[in-house]
Amino acid sequence: MLRDALASGDLVVAPGCYDVVGARVLESAGIDAAYLTPFGFQAADAPSPHASQDPWERYLDRARELVDAAGLAMIVDGQTGLEGDRSAEERAADAFSAGAAAFVVEDRLGFGKDRPLRTMVEMGREIAVVRRELGRETTVIVRTDAVRDSVDDARNRCESYLDAGADLVLPLMTRYLSYPDSPADRERRMSAYQFLVDRVPAGRIVVHSPTGRHLPVDEARRMGFGLYLMSQLLIAASVTGMARELAAALTDEPGPLPLLTPVDLATLTGVDRWLENRW
Repeated sequence: MLRDALASGDLVVAPGCYDVVGARVLESAGIDAAYLTPFGFQAADAPSPHASQDPWERYLDRARELVDAAGLAMIVDGQTGLEGDRSAEERAADAFSAGAAAFVVEDRLGFGKDRPLRTMVEMGREIAVVRRELGRETTVIVRTDAVRDSVDDARNRCESYLDAGADLVLPLMTRYLSYPDSPADRERRMSAYQFLVDRVPAGRIVVHSPTGRHLPVDEARRMGFGLYLMSQLLIAASVTGMARELAAALTDEPGPLPLLTPVDLATLTGVDRWLENRW
C-alpha cells in the first residue's frame, strides 16, 4: 500500500502514531500511512504485569496492534534506544514480522545525542543486509544525521544510500527546524532543501517536522517530496488539548474547542458497537 501511494507521485503524509485511538483517527481522516514514533510510544508505554519486560518486544507488539487496528501503512523506526544489542538484520526481521510497510535505519552509531556517524561503506553493507531481510515489498528508509555537520555531506550520503539499495532517504534537518520560525529561518531551510534536490530525486526524499509546522504541505508537494513525517503531531495535539480542557473544566470556563459527544467519539474511535451495548 505504501509503495502504491509513493508510486502515485503525490506526497504521502505520515503523522507519528503511538496508540490505537490515534490510528483510527488517522484512518478516518483519510490518511494512508503512519509512523510509529518512539517518543510517543515511550510516553504512553506502561507495561502490565503480563507484558514483556523487553521494551523492544513491547514496541513490536504496539506495531502489530496498529497494523491490525486500522488500514494504515505503518512505518517502523528501527533505531529507537529500545533495541538493545540487536543487529540491523534482527531488527528488520522483527519489523517484517510485525507487518511494517517501511523500516527505518540510520547512520548514527548507537543511540544518543551527537553520536558519531558510520562510514558510507559500512552503511552500504547494512542496507544490503536489511534489503535482503525485508525483501522488495517493504520500503527501506535510511536516515542520515550528517546535516548537523554539512548539508553537502548529507547530500553525498543520500546519493550513496540510494545507490546501495535504499528506497527513500531521510536527511535529519533538525538544525534547520530551530525556533522562532522567522522568515530568515524559513529561507535558510528552503535553501537547504533545494540544495539536496539539486542532486537527489525529490520523490525519494523523506522530509520531517515534529508537528508539520516547519514545511507547509503544499510546499512539500510543490517540491515533489515523496514522504512527510510529522512525528509528534498527534501526541502534541493530545497533550495540549487535554491540558487546555482540564484547565477549562477546573475553572468552570468553556474550553477553547467544543468537545465531541460520546456518540461522535465512539464513531471516530471505532467503539460505537460497545457504546450501543452499554447504553
